[in-house]
Amino acid sequence: MAFSPKSGMTNETKISAAEGYYIGPWGEETEIINSSGLLISGVAGITTGSGAAAGSVGESFTVNGTAADFTATATVINVCSQALTSGNYLVIGVIQTRINGATMTGPVNYSISTNSASITGTTLGIDRGEVMMTGGTNASFHSGSLARILNLSGAATVYLTASASFSAGNPQKAGSLQIVRIS
Repeated sequence: MAFSPKSGMTNETKISAAEGYYIGPWGEETEIINSSGLLISGVAGITTGSGAAAGSVGESFTVNGTAADFTATATVINVCSQALTSGNYLVIGVIQTRINGATMTGPVNYSISTNSASITGTTLGIDRGEVMMTGGTNASFHSGSLARILNLSGAATVYLTASASFSAGNPQKAGSLQIVRIS
């Protein structure tokens, strides 16, 4: 059986993934298939330096949480959140906490979670951080960050959550999420 490559192509022709195929070393036309068995027909993204469209690779979100007091000890709160559609995302969370004259009795925990006001299902060192803050004046400050790949099969909301353990006064928190669609 003779192989006839696409018009104008030879086995030296290099085809981008956006074309969906390439010419192999023996002149065969080969479809490019991803690990899920789907034909790759190109990656929707941008190369112009402008923002990527919704649903495209490179789509990004920045969400800032308002600086506020922790009002109850050891209670997990949402610092900020963002609703997302299905896809894969790189999620970076940054939390800032300040003792604010409070008497700290345990750690400040923070996490990236798909559960509102919860650290359930998160893992210390992966998508949850913990810091012990002692002493305290308004200048006593901690900043921590987390990053995780989030794979969503359907719509979901991602949360930056935090809790603080204290017996007097009110420590403060603020934070932000930076989210980029990676596929």
